[in-house]
Amino acid sequence: MEKSLAWFAGRHDEKRPGWLLAVTLLTLVVVGSATLFSIWLEHGALFCKVTSRLSGRQIPVANALVFVSCIVGFVATVAVRHRPRLLVLTLLLLALVLVVGVALVAADSGVSRTVQECDFMGTYTETDTTRFGWVYAPWLGAALVFLLQAARLPARAHVARDDVVSQVDTAG
Repeated sequence: MEKSLAWFAGRHDEKRPGWLLAVTLLTLVVVGSATLFSIWLEHGALFCKVTSRLSGRQIPVANALVFVSCIVGFVATVAVRHRPRLLVLTLLLLALVLVVGVALVAADSGVSRTVQECDFMGTYTETDTTRFGWVYAPWLGAALVFLLQAARLPARAHVARDDVVSQVDTAG
């Protein structure tokens, strides 16, 4: 196997602290939870269903995009944790999706106005305004964590690559 291919595809021990993976996974759980809360807010009050959306049409798209990326990112991060280049690619894609989610929410000024039909102690219709500006902090914070993690990995991977190349040289 070629040296660079052995490093790219090979599983090897890295000189990387174990807490780095834990920080990434914890960040994904926090962002996923915040997004799940945002999805719950987006669907209206208890005993109500959204019949039409007057403004904020991009917010449900952003919530779905970020939530699915958190689930896929969690699985992918665990699956590629021993492959530095794939892990860097995964972290960069997660950061990109979070920034796109923030841009989608910002495009609607972080406000969603909906018409809801409620069915508790009688049926009535109301207009509800929900502000989603609070998602900027967890999503951009997580994107920053992922970018910092991705920036740290190449330096660590270079040390690990030198170890693998020396192992391939002595074995071959």
